[in-house]
Formats: sequence, structure tokens, C-alpha cells
Amino acid sequence: MTDSLPAWEQEGYGDVVGVKSSFGVIDVKFANGDVVEVSIPALGLDSTTTFEVDSKAGALIAETSEGPREIDWMVIRAKDDPAFAREIRERDAEEARRVGRRLRTVRERRGLSQKDVAKSLGMKAPQLAKIETGEQDLRLSTLRSVLRILGATFGDIAGPDAPELSLEELAKTSGAPEELLRAITKKVKPEDSAIQIARAFKWDLAGVLAGRPESPDLGVSLAFAAIRESERHPSPVQRLARSVSEISVAAAEVPPVDLPSDAAALRKVVLGGEQREITLEDLLRWSWQSGIVVTPMAAGPGFQAVAWYVGQRPVIVLRLKRDFSAQWLFTLAHEIGHFVLGHVDPNSGVIEIEEPGKVADNGQEDEASEFAKDLLAPGSEELFAEIRRRMPASRTAQKRAFKGAMISVAEEEKIDPALFGFLAAFAMRDVAEDVDRWGSATNIAKDRSAGRPPVSETYLRHVDLDRLNAADAALLDAVVLE
Repeated sequence: MTDSLPAWEQEGYGDVVGVKSSFGVIDVKFANGDVVEVSIPALGLDSTTTFEVDSKAGALIAETSEGPREIDWMVIRAKDDPAFAREIRERDAEEARRVGRRLRTVRERRGLSQKDVAKSLGMKAPQLAKIETGEQDLRLSTLRSVLRILGATFGDIAGPDAPELSLEELAKTSGAPEELLRAITKKVKPEDSAIQIARAFKWDLAGVLAGRPESPDLGVSLAFAAIRESERHPSPVQRLARSVSEISVAAAEVPPVDLPSDAAALRKVVLGGEQREITLEDLLRWSWQSGIVVTPMAAGPGFQAVAWYVGQRPVIVLRLKRDFSAQWLFTLAHEIGHFVLGHVDPNSGVIEIEEPGKVADNGQEDEASEFAKDLLAPGSEELFAEIRRRMPASRTAQKRAFKGAMISVAEEEKIDPALFGFLAAFAMRDVAEDVDRWGSATNIAKDRSAGRPPVSETYLRHVDLDRLNAADAALLDAVVLE
């Protein structure tokens, strides 16, 4: 087993046990029996220099006119062993890369651009880039200058725990939004940033540190509702949603799953026999009482909503860009529809890249939106027919008339125009253009109540953060609670 190791990792290779000098040359003996001959001038010393061994340190001591000087065993070995000399050069290069990564991390944490720092140093940005990647040797004077401009000290880049993670580089190579990476790392110590990122996105730690993480399979078959084919594959944000879902289930206090058979049955249970509109708060209350974990996430690119199982627990992740209560209600009802209609099982999931209702995906998207319409506004087809009767024949004229007709019909029937707008935008594809209908629905909804607050408040009432370890609690704090 020992023979398979490089010579320098074998016992006695680096332990100096004896030395003899004669005619400007020293013979250095090592504990493994090797004797290495080295020219004294090659060590930068006078040929008359005397040597002795520091038995405690296993090193060579040169007695010079300026006092004792320790000669590191690596210097001796590198003079005689080409393979070890190459190893030392690689170690030095790695150290340069490590220092560069740490300088880059400090710069990014200070919110300074490479261009601005380089200008302050009197160098061009590409030169600083080479320093940060370890491609250029860094003199001590230059290092001091860089640290001064960054407002940092040697302590910020020294020690085994000094952070080396470049969120800027990681965002470029992984596709994860940089602002999301920063939000996650803000909640942990700098030295724990790489570990937290790896946990959050289910990446390998070595890949994160190198800036090129590998993504293992999520173990869930996903159906993507997206217009562009390029978006129909797992993204970093969706991987993060999976981690958040798993942590939420671990911390949630919810009963066994109890799903209804159809929209009419669900409406009856949610309202308890009352004759009124279903609110977002109503549907959230029923979801948690029925064993569905409804989790909000910070908004941004990647997806709008997810419906999947974690074990036997159904989970809905909502990440809508717009904070309109009516749109959150429609989307929640749509995602519940995926579960009730059997589109999702413990081995699969559905991800809406676009807003639910806008994209058809093998019929399942339309089915889920029909479910939402029947749940939230049963009998609405008659109202849609009334809107059609009030529409002019011209598509161009319909664009201007759709919003007014939709609002007037909703108000006559005492229905929330904001919710009715999203239902009509989905159902009335024969009227106006998609962009006009959804634009009208959005304009109506934006002046109404927000959707994220009730979803977040309900989540907090059912998730016990004290049941989690510090890292998991910090992740939820970063991407759910904020």
C-alpha cells in the first residue's frame, strides 16, 4: 500500500537525520536511508558554511555570519528529485490560485468591480483578472496594494477557513442567479458559504469551489410547462426548490394527505356550505389542513410554480413574479388541480416555467386551469358568453373593449374583477389576443391586495424552524421568509 504513494508521502522522505560537508558540497541523509548531495552555493550560501541537524524539527540548520538559518527539507529534495520539484511547482501554483480566489471573494463581498479595483491599482482589468485566477505571480508589494484597495488585511485571505468562493464566477458557470446566491450566503458565515451553496442546490462541494458544480439527478421525473424547448430541463433554481421542499416537509406540522375527488367537492369542503367566493386565505387554510405543504419562494427567473411530492407529502412551491392576490389564488388552485387530477405521483412533478394558464402541455395545463376555474367560479361559462356578446367583431376593437366588458360583467354579478380577469384570460382564447387578455387581467389585479404575505404567514404558522439544523433554517430564512 505504501509503495503506491508518491515518494514524498512515504515515511522518512522529509525527515533530515544527518549531514556531512566537504569541498563546497553537503551530503544530507534522510530517515528513509536516502542521501542527497547538494552544492552549498546552490543554496545561496558560502562554501565554508557549516551545517547541523535540528533533531526535533528534522530540518537542516546552516550557521551563517548573520546567524542560524533553517534549510527546509523540500529545498534539498527538490534539488535531487525532478518529480518532487514538479510537485512543489504545482503546489506553489495552487497556492497562487488559492490566494487569487480569496482576493476575488473579498472584492465581491465588498461589492467592488474588477474594473474599479484595477483602476485604483493603476493596472488594467485583465491583469487583475490574472491575479485573481492565479495565472500571474503575485509579489508581496502588489498583494499589499490589492488588500489596501479592498480595505482588507492578510488575515482576510489567510488560514484554512478563508473563503474562496466566487459567486460571480459560479453564477456564470452554473446558471444560478447571482442575487440568489448572495441571499443564501448572507445567512451563513463566509467560511460556510460553499457548503451552504452545495447543500442548497444539491451540487458537489468540490465543483462549487472550482466554480463548475456537477448536478446529480433529482430523482423526480419532471413535466415542464414552457414555450421554449430550451427551458424544459432542470435549472439551478428548480433544484433549490426541491431542497426547500424537502426542508419544509421536515419542519412542517400537517395531517395525513386528504385530497378531494373533483373541483365541486373541494369547493364544498373549502367553503363549508357557504355561498361566496373562495379567497386565497380559504384555499391556503384548506391546503395545510389537508396535508399539502404550500411554500413561497423568492421571486425571479426559473419558474412560476411547482407541484410535486416529497415522499408521500404533496408540496406546492409558488414563486410568482407579480404579487397579486388574485394571481396567487388562481395559481394555487391550478397546482392543487394537478394533484387532484392525478398529473403528479410520488415519482413525478410538474413545473410551470410560464404563468399557469398561458401554456398548454399535453393537455394537463389546460385541465389544471379548467379545474381552477370550476373551483373558483363555477358556472362562469355563462358570464364569459355575456362578455362575448358585448365584444365587437374586430380583433383590434376587442383589444380595447375586453377589459371594460370583463369588469362590467364581474361587477354586475358581484364577482371580484381581479380573479375573474385571470379566469377570463385563460378561458376566452377566442377573444382578442393572448397578450391583451392577460395584460388586462394583470392591470386589474395590480391595484388589489398582495398575494405573498398571506402565503408566507400561513407557512410560518405550520413550519417549526426549531426542528431544523442551523443550515436548513438559514436556507429557509434566505429564500422563503424573505
